[in-house]
Amino acid sequence: MNPDRITKIQNIISELDVLISELKEKGDEVGIQRCSEVKSGYIEDLKKMNITDY
Repeated sequence: MNPDRITKIQNIISELDVLISELKEKGDEVGIQRCSEVKSGYIEDLKKMNITDY
């Protein structure tokens, strides 16, 4: 397990959370869906590494 990779993925998830919040304010449902799908993919990557802190 590469700790740097895990940290980068966690940071990306955090950034996606911020972006999703901004898109919700704008009412951009398509953007929200796309970001949510990307976020889910990163969460699945962490789950495969047995990381639950995301």
